[in-house]
Amino acid sequence: MEDAIELDSSFAMAYRKLGVVLGNAGGDPERRDSAYARAYALRDNLPDRERYWAEAGYHNTVTDDDEAVVTAYRTLLEKYPTDRVALNNLALQYEGQGRYEDAVELLQRSLDAGNTPAVTYANLVGNHAALGNWDAAEEVLRRYAATYPDNPSVEGQEISLVWVRGHRDSARLMTERSMVEHRNTGRVYEFSADALRDMALFHGKIAESWRWHTVRFDSRPEFAARSRPAELQRAIDEVEVSSWFFGDPTEAIARLDAVVASDLFRDIPAEDRPYLNLVVSYLLAGRLERARALRVEYEAEVDSATRADRDFGEQWLDTEMAVAEGRPLDGVAGYHALRDESRGCAICWLFEIGDAFEQAGMPDSAIAYYRRFIDTPWLRRMNEDALSLPASYRRLGALFEEAGEMELALDNYGQFVEAWRDADAVLQPQVDEIRRRMAELAGEGE
Repeated sequence: MEDAIELDSSFAMAYRKLGVVLGNAGGDPERRDSAYARAYALRDNLPDRERYWAEAGYHNTVTDDDEAVVTAYRTLLEKYPTDRVALNNLALQYEGQGRYEDAVELLQRSLDAGNTPAVTYANLVGNHAALGNWDAAEEVLRRYAATYPDNPSVEGQEISLVWVRGHRDSARLMTERSMVEHRNTGRVYEFSADALRDMALFHGKIAESWRWHTVRFDSRPEFAARSRPAELQRAIDEVEVSSWFFGDPTEAIARLDAVVASDLFRDIPAEDRPYLNLVVSYLLAGRLERARALRVEYEAEVDSATRADRDFGEQWLDTEMAVAEGRPLDGVAGYHALRDESRGCAICWLFEIGDAFEQAGMPDSAIAYYRRFIDTPWLRRMNEDALSLPASYRRLGALFEEAGEMELALDNYGQFVEAWRDADAVLQPQVDEIRRRMAELAGEGE
């Protein structure tokens, strides 16, 4: 009998650890959930710590019951106040709920207990940043660098912290130096290439952004093969860039149509084809009927179980479709639902909500969300900033101008002009137009 209990305990531990490994590695969701479910079924045979870990893991991944996850970790911490797993993972739950102060308290407790894992330092930096506690974030980051000098995330967090504090030229110089120093260090090199691409887009340097796009894919051929061919990714990105920067993606759409119609696309297994991104790209470009047709194909080619496993994919498509079909307030509701699902991202979908309100003819609400996007401190915002931050400044300038708030209009127009001061020549007419508007608003246009 004791042998059977011990065997059950060993199986339960193994299943829980398998679930953790598959979850961290982005493995098969069905296998991950099955492992957690088996560990949960055998949890009564586990020691206290393992039992609560198993309960929390099961509810986090299988039932998606946040309160049950919190209860499991809080119960564990009542018995073992310095359990590092519970302190870190409960902090992540609180972070996802926007309870950054509670997350900081837990992570600091883990730090004070000693033998702190690298992930706890990284999460503590991020939560301090979310509160705008810049000095505290920098102090934790210094301790992180001293404790784990070779950890690849340290440099990325240093660059991100400099960027989010508005020191963008310094962030770019740091990233360029990182590219040189870590040419043979995969994760740091990839982060740097992504960051430089985003920085280039933020400054309206489209040609430079494509150079870093190529570097990113060339650095990891296996990444491109695993996700999607570089040619397809480039075509999708060209549509997005053309739509955002020029408003006329005709040529980019023609190239994307050709790739989607080619054997390159059809040779990708249906479940791996980037249908979600493609549908949204066509919607962004104003090709509603093409987007609808691709969505029908997606639903025909990819089984419902696989579609359901994708992070709020159907909700995302429904929301983007609503906006494209002229139902912006339905889009607002959809974006709020997406925000609820994308726990742990303070700025996600804020720009899109502002845009939907603007399309609905509700300028005050649009202004509120554009400003919220700009003002929310968030460490991992560089990718969102690349396109949405200059656009927010530009749109706020126009909205404040329409409202007769000339000082606010000038301030936001000025932020846009500063961001694009060295933009590609093809974009300078847009910058000149905003400068002309500023001169008129300031009474200098006569």
